[in-house]
Amino acid sequence: MLKYFFSTQRFSTLNDMEQKAREFSDFHNQNHRYSSQVGKTPNMLVDKLNIYKLINRINIDKPIPLEEGKIIFIRFIRSDNVLKILNSKFHVNKQLSYTYVIAEIIVEKHVLIVSQDNNIHHVFPFEMPVDWETICQ
Repeated sequence: MLKYFFSTQRFSTLNDMEQKAREFSDFHNQNHRYSSQVGKTPNMLVDKLNIYKLINRINIDKPIPLEEGKIIFIRFIRSDNVLKILNSKFHVNKQLSYTYVIAEIIVEKHVLIVSQDNNIHHVFPFEMPVDWETICQ
C-alpha cells in the first residue's frame, strides 16, 4: 500500500507530503480490510479495543520522561516478522505475520509484551529511554 502511495503522488514540499500521508493513513485505516483480521479495518480493531489514539505528534528521538505506567502500541506485522517500537526492532513469531498485535511497554518493569486476542506471544526486555535531566529539574 505504501509503495502505491509514493508511486502515485507528487509532493511540492515536505509539509505537503506529511499532509497527504496523514490523509492516506486516515483513508487506509477507515477503509482497508484485512482477511487476517476477519475483514475488519484497522479503525474497527482500535474501536473494539476501546482505546484512544494519540493526537499529538511525538518526537521519538527525544527521551520520554517516564518512570512508571504503560504505553500501548498497535502494530501490523509484515512478512519480515519485525515489530518496530520507539526505534527498536523485535523479531516475533511467524504466526503473527500479516496481523495486528498489541505491543505494551510496562515502563517500571522494563518489558515489552506482545499480545493478540488476549494471548501473550512474547515478553521482551525493554529499557525505556529516560531523560533524567528533565525529570530531576
